[in-house]
Amino acid sequence: SEALTPVATLKARPPPAPREGVELAVQALRAHPEDIDVQGCAFAALQGLSAEGPEIRQHMADVGGVEAMMTAMVNYSTLVKVQSSGMLVLARMCGDSKEHCARLASNPQSVLTAMEVLREDVRVQEAGCLMMGRLATYDSGWRLGVVRAGAVPSVLEAMQVH
Repeated sequence: SEALTPVATLKARPPPAPREGVELAVQALRAHPEDIDVQGCAFAALQGLSAEGPEIRQHMADVGGVEAMMTAMVNYSTLVKVQSSGMLVLARMCGDSKEHCARLASNPQSVLTAMEVLREDVRVQEAGCLMMGRLATYDSGWRLGVVRAGAVPSVLEAMQVH
C-alpha cells in the first residue's frame, strides 16, 4: 500500500483524546515545518482543542505548543489559517493566566504584522484585537509595550474596516 502523507495520516486516525490530540498537533508542527497543509491542519486542531478548556490549554503550554505555534506564525505570516487560529489559541491561553501572557508579551509586533499583512481577513483582525486586548489588560508595562508597538492604530483600523 502507498504511504500516507502527514495530513492523510492525521485524517485517517480516529479522533484522539484531547491531550493526545494536543501532543499530535504540536509534534506535527515541529516535524513538518515546511508542509503548509500539515501546519494548517495542526493549527485547526489546536484551535478546536483549545475550546476544551484551561486544562487542555495548559497542556498545550506544557508540551511546547506556545513556542511551536509562534515559530509557525513567524514562518507563515501570510497564511490566514495559521494566523487566525494561532492568535485565537494564544489569546485563549493568555486569558487563562498571566504566565501564558508573559510568553507572548515580548513580541506583540508579530501579531500586529499579521494584522497589517492580512488586513482584509476579519478572522485575523478579530483574533489580533483579542490578543492585543488580553496583553494590555494584565500589566501596565505590557500595555505600554503594546501601545509602543503600534497596536492602537491597528486595532482602530480593524474596528473601522470590519
